[in-house]
Amino acid sequence: MRPERSRRRLGCGRGSLGEFLMDVDRHQRIEQRAYAFWQAEGQPHGRHDEHWQRAARQIDSEEAVPIVEKRKKRQAPAGQGRKKSKK
Repeated sequence: MRPERSRRRLGCGRGSLGEFLMDVDRHQRIEQRAYAFWQAEGQPHGRHDEHWQRAARQIDSEEAVPIVEKRKKRQAPAGQGRKKSKK
């Protein structure tokens, strides 16, 4: 079987498997966030689209943060890194 056919069966089309998995991960995060909104608002009936759209906007804005800013957040503040041992 050719790879293009197996990708189409997975729903990937011409994209890579990694892109497909990222889409699945994004979908799950939106789903979880929308569910949390629904619960926090007392589980109202008929507002699923609103919760989904709000969750998707939040996820999109979080993913839009430049990579440089994400790296800065992960780095330890000055003076709190590893200390060099004296020989």
